[in-house]
Amino acid sequence: MRNPSGSPATSLRLLVLDHDRSFSFPLPTTGEVVVGRGPRAELSLRDSKVAPIHLRLRLLPNQQLEVEGLDGSFGTLINDVQLSGPSRVRVGDQISLGRSILLLLAATVAAPRPGTKLLSRFQFEDVLIAESRRARLLRRAFSLILLKLPARRMYEREKLLASLAPQVSEIAVFGELGPEHIELLCPEVSARECDSLRARLCAALGLIGERFAIGHACFPDDGCNADALAQSALARLWGRDPRQLPIPDELLFLDPAMVRLSSLLERIAKAEVPVLFQGEPGVGKSALGRALHYHSRRKNGPFIRLSCFALSDGVVEAQLFGSPSSLAVGATADPGALLAASTGTLLLNQIEALPAPVQVRLSRALKERNSSLDVRCMATQDESLTESNFQWVVPVPSLRDRPSEILPLADFFLARARRVLARPQLGLSQQVRTAFAEYSWPGNLREMKNVVERAAVASAAEEITSEAIPPRIMRPGAAGKDLLARPPGGLRLTLRATEKEVLLKTLTYTHWNVTQAAKRLGLPRRTVIYRMSKLGLRRPS
Repeated sequence: MRNPSGSPATSLRLLVLDHDRSFSFPLPTTGEVVVGRGPRAELSLRDSKVAPIHLRLRLLPNQQLEVEGLDGSFGTLINDVQLSGPSRVRVGDQISLGRSILLLLAATVAAPRPGTKLLSRFQFEDVLIAESRRARLLRRAFSLILLKLPARRMYEREKLLASLAPQVSEIAVFGELGPEHIELLCPEVSARECDSLRARLCAALGLIGERFAIGHACFPDDGCNADALAQSALARLWGRDPRQLPIPDELLFLDPAMVRLSSLLERIAKAEVPVLFQGEPGVGKSALGRALHYHSRRKNGPFIRLSCFALSDGVVEAQLFGSPSSLAVGATADPGALLAASTGTLLLNQIEALPAPVQVRLSRALKERNSSLDVRCMATQDESLTESNFQWVVPVPSLRDRPSEILPLADFFLARARRVLARPQLGLSQQVRTAFAEYSWPGNLREMKNVVERAAVASAAEEITSEAIPPRIMRPGAAGKDLLARPPGGLRLTLRATEKEVLLKTLTYTHWNVTQAAKRLGLPRRTVIYRMSKLGLRRPS
């Protein structure tokens, strides 16, 4: 980014030393930033000595900030001088509040590189996995954007990326998911900032006159791992609510252990005791909780699901119990999930992440329930702990322990994708089916659903082969076995079939633009036309 004069632009950022961590916080060019410990603070700190809304930082010209104290800001220092009113700070000044320190720095933003790199699908997935782990460890936000564009636009990568790159930060990562989809990973972009980002991307795409669809997912609101976030973004792209769990009629139970478990749930549903579902991530604990609610006498009441993992302390407690004012008699403000689930069921996901004081408060509230708190509490737990306060603990087996469900579930997820994509002939190759059956599926159902749906989106042909499946799933050398498994007929027929498949994929990718297909294949245009006629390939009507 450069100024009109051509000189590199300079941005302001804060080096934050907070409790047991340090990080860089980029400041906007205009507007205000609230600093505090509460959910309303844009710069959220963990320091218990910081007020929920402690300071307001107002951006001024000439690389200056105006610092204004808010609730509980007594003891705030600027360069070791007590803050007594709105004060200006410059680059290099230090703001001390509680046990935290904010140091104002300036950074020169380098001009963008000639081309923005577009990662391959599997490279992008590796980056997404790494970012999910980093964000969970450091409790930092990030967002995932998924764009669908006409296939004829995808081969004009440089022009497309030139339109999108100025709308995102320098650390954003672009990836390619199939012939019509682009993914965008945006570190340090919260759910609130993601709304603004999507608006900018939509405006940029509108300027180049293309029809498009956009989906998004934000950590941790839409999931705490790569599979969950990728699923949420794809669900929104397809016009679905990613937080809507399947009803029991949409669940598939084939393995004897799961059939018996479903029968047990119908019996447990008649009781009013709290239930804890234990199992590995992605085994379907939340879906089983929804099924239990559906079979209980509370099925006509609300079913509310709340994640116990949050980026800062106090957020989950506020979401669970509401603000103190909302608990008053006759109040109409948001009462929190506990009261909102009255006459229904509250499902707490990842209850092991719930802070101990909040667990104590929740346990006390459930024991002292009154007429205003008629709710059944359920929870999920990724880790099997030896002690539990729940009367019923239901262990959910992993997918590798119910192998008879692996291929039927893959077909089940693919059938859904076929309907959405309007591709009724789309299927899995035999090599992929064999690899699925032999893979351990550490991410369980969620991983399988994500792999199948993304492979369906990425595949140009009507058969999903090993090329569309992550390498970790395909056995060593499986990519070459697709060639060996073709119908018998000798090497010549095998080579002819392979040539036809490669040519068809390339033409589909370029929206049957023969000139662009020839460039991608490194062949003269007349050769591509000749081979199309020999192989019987014609542009679809």
